Amino acid sequence: MSCLIVCELATNHGGDVDLACDMVRQAADAGADYAKIQSYSLARLNPNDPQRDWLTLAHLDEAAHARIFQACRDAGVKPL
Repeated sequence: MSCLIVCELATNHGGDVDLACDMVRQAADAGADYAKIQSYSLARLNPNDPQRDWLTLAHLDEAAHARIFQACRDAGVKPL
């Protein structure tokens, strides 16, 4: 029996794309098979969400996603 390991980046990178890419590399080194990237639209955030400020800071645009997906490919991890 085998299992797949998924690393969850969530918003732990705080919007720092270099940190997110480093997290992917470290997850790959630890044996991760997949990296789950948190994706959401700022326009759809509830204005009353208590985490709105943090989610705004940690938001990743298309260019950031492209860089992280490339880091996944380079590390041999599949992006989710």
